[in-house]
Order: sequence, then structure tokens, then C-alpha cells
Amino acid sequence: MLDFFRKNIGLKILSLTLAVLTFILVKSLASPIKEFPIQRIFTKSIDVIAPKNENYIYSVATKEVNITVKGKKSVINRLEPSLITAIVDLSERTHQGSTLEKVDVMAPGGAEIVQIEPSHVWTAVSKKSTSVMPVKVQLLGNVNSNFQVGKAVVEPPSVRLIGSEDSLSKVAKVLAEVAVAGIDETLSTQVRSLKAVDSDNNTVDGIEFSNECVSVTVPVFPVREAEVSLMKVSVKGGGDSYKLICYPDKVTLRGESPEDLNISEVFVEPYQFEKNRQVQTKALKLEIPDNVKILDLPQNYVTVTAEPITECPLPGKEKPAASPKKP
Repeated sequence: MLDFFRKNIGLKILSLTLAVLTFILVKSLASPIKEFPIQRIFTKSIDVIAPKNENYIYSVATKEVNITVKGKKSVINRLEPSLITAIVDLSERTHQGSTLEKVDVMAPGGAEIVQIEPSHVWTAVSKKSTSVMPVKVQLLGNVNSNFQVGKAVVEPPSVRLIGSEDSLSKVAKVLAEVAVAGIDETLSTQVRSLKAVDSDNNTVDGIEFSNECVSVTVPVFPVREAEVSLMKVSVKGGGDSYKLICYPDKVTLRGESPEDLNISEVFVEPYQFEKNRQVQTKALKLEIPDNVKILDLPQNYVTVTAEPITECPLPGKEKPAASPKKP
């Protein structure tokens, strides 16, 4: 018996070692690796279930909550935010006023909800009210140089607002924002996001609109500056001793197209001042084509002044003194 153990003792020890290692390896593979739980925080928007009574509207003071979940690392790391929901249920509300409502959070299996912050949010329920207001266009940016925008047209020109009486009382105007930066032609667009703002241009929350969008047309016209010419204005009997002054001496022209503005100067209508050594002023009309308008001069009139030139004796040409009388 002793000879059996003494014989090839090295091989026997090696075999025993391999057997123990094999047992340990098989045991570890058969048992799952223990995972330590981890936590992760998600920020989610609150979904609100509206009251069943269609005459009621609601508002929620807090729009988002922070949700802490815990679970196995392999589960939490693969967890998509879209699989977590945060809900405030107002479907059974039958009374008006403000209340503190619980936020119900749901997550998929394997993810444990640890904390919801905040766990409750203030909500307000009130009866619907309506009002009708015109839509005003707010232009964002500037058009290209040598162009100018005209008066924007909105269709429909007014929209119906839906909200609580308190919210509607704060609305000063309804805005349709249109970006015009860099444009050089008339713009037609659909505005899908109207804004209800108060007198300080702050957005009023809790307002809905009867129209999903409005159509806005912003006309854009080419403009250029031109000199005013007094070539057709004169002084009767010759105006060498008169100076003609025009105000303004330059005007800004607006056309329907750039071709309309191939004009370097505009003429004042023909007129002749009397030569009476007095300052004379006259409002005279500018001669312009029918397809051209003058900005800031609705009636196309300028003021022309005929001013006498005061004659001063030249140096060395003073009138000689009278000779003394002979006794």
C-alpha cells in the first residue's frame, strides 16, 4: 500500500492539483457572477391626464421630475429614458382650484424606483374661457442692405385664445415671429408657434390657440437714395442774385423691383419765384414714375427756398471818401 503512494508521487500530486483547479473552474462557471446594484438619475417631463370634463383646463407648476432608479449594472446601463414615465392624473378632478398631486412613476422590470424629486406637484384646474385677439408680426433680424420690408399681412388676421380667465387677463398681444435676416425678396411662410405675451413681452403660460398656424406674407422692396434736382426751378427775370435751397436735398426711393430704381436723381416740378429781394418758400412736388414711391414723404413734396444773396464789397474796392469842399 505504501509503495502505491510512493510510486510516481509527482504525477499523483499534479493530477490532484489539476482536479482541484478543474472543480473550482467548473463551480465558478456554473454559478453566476454576483453583480452589485447601481443607481442612476433620470430627468423626465411630467405627462398629465386631463380632466374628463372638457370644460375644464389645467396647469402644472412643475414640468419635470428627477427619478432615481436602482438595479443590476447590466440592467440600469441599458435602461432607455423613454421606458420611464412620470404621470399626474387629473382625470377625476371635478372641482376648480389648486391642489398638490402625487407624481406616479413607472419603470420596467429590474429597475427599482428609489426616489422621485419632487414627489408631488401643484396643479390648478379651472373652467375654460375664450377671447379673440389680432395677430401681430414680430420680425427677427434685418433684410439685406438696399432692401426694406413693407407691412406684413397675416391670414387669418385674428385667432381665438383658450385658457383660464386669469391667464387670458394677462395677455396683451399675440405674436407671430418671422425670421427675415438676409432676405432680399418677398417672404411667404407658415407660423406654427404663436406666442401670447403680457405687456412686458413675457410669455403667458396656459394659453391655447384655435388655429394651428397662420400664414404671414412679408413684402420686401428694393430701395436707393437719390439727389433732388432743382433744375426746373428758377427766379423770374434771372436768379443770379438768388440761392435756391431744397429740404430735404436727398430722398429714399422704393420700387417694386431693382429695375424700377435706375434713377440717380429726381426733379422738382417746374416753378418760378418772383424777384422781389425777399426770402420765399414754396412746397413743390417731386416728379417720380408711378411704380416708385418716396419713403417718409407721403405726398411727395419738398420745401424749396429762394434766398437773396447779400452783396459784400470786395477788398480794395471801398467807396472813396467825399472830397472836401473848397472854401
